[in-house]
Amino acid sequence: MTDPATIGTLVATSLSIAADETIKGVVSEAAKDAYRALKEKVAHWVGGDVEALEKAPASVNRRALIAEAVDGQPINERAMVKTLAAVLVAALKSRHDGPIGLDIGKLNALSVQLDAINVTEGTGVHIDEVITLGEFRAGPINVGPSPGKTDR
Repeated sequence: MTDPATIGTLVATSLSIAADETIKGVVSEAAKDAYRALKEKVAHWVGGDVEALEKAPASVNRRALIAEAVDGQPINERAMVKTLAAVLVAALKSRHDGPIGLDIGKLNALSVQLDAINVTEGTGVHIDEVITLGEFRAGPINVGPSPGKTDR
């Protein structure tokens, strides 16, 4: 298992999230540019592993390979990709103009269980950090008027 506090883990996780969001088509141009910059830098060290991560963003093994390669770079290179990853994360966070169901800054749990989340406006739940040795559960969450309902 990779150390959750390394620059390599930050970079690999950022790439994974961005790849998944890009596949869904929900990223801004700024996020695409930041993703491309980080991806190109990391690809010099890991070759096809970045492309493989794009095809399977949830791959824990692929993220671990990328994290290990990044962590093996000189400190100045790690600092550069840390900055690129921070720009990417900021761009991904700023992309949401519409309703947000569950916004968690950091989640560290043995397991996660989410129930139905329905948000038609605003933010359902915002949590900065969750750390638990057990299971994190959320839901059901309903925020805003039901779709199709109007106040008259």
